[in-house]
Amino acid sequence: MYVINEGTLEMPENWQDETMNALIAQDNSGLNIVITRLTLPFATDREAFYQQTISQFRDNLKKYQENDYRVISLADEPAHLLDYRWQSPEGRIDQVAVMQIRGNQLITFTLSSSKGMSAGQKERMLAYILTFKPHAQDPITENQR
Repeated sequence: MYVINEGTLEMPENWQDETMNALIAQDNSGLNIVITRLTLPFATDREAFYQQTISQFRDNLKKYQENDYRVISLADEPAHLLDYRWQSPEGRIDQVAVMQIRGNQLITFTLSSSKGMSAGQKERMLAYILTFKPHAQDPITENQR
């Protein structure tokens, strides 16, 4: 069974959840949060996977400028924070990505604005992400640590 806000779907067990959630501020600020999930390949070195993912940002985004990269705590476990800006066809995009491997999935919370983000906006948006509480049935396993 697959659960969404609106109800449930009976799906085969071998299907993977790679959903995307988009949350948009209604105040015309241009701020949004997108949550994505990516299943890791079998027997993946987790630290190498983080670095490979971060390299994709650094190498593939046009006019990429990194403001900050550090490891933070999310739900009492390590997560990687990447603060950057880049040039999309529509204009400059300011983004902060918070990535955490939980079980066999990389969950990424991406804060974005095409109107720029002040330090205060980044701080407030990041505070929302830091309220993340995983479901009890989705613990980080001991072998992941």
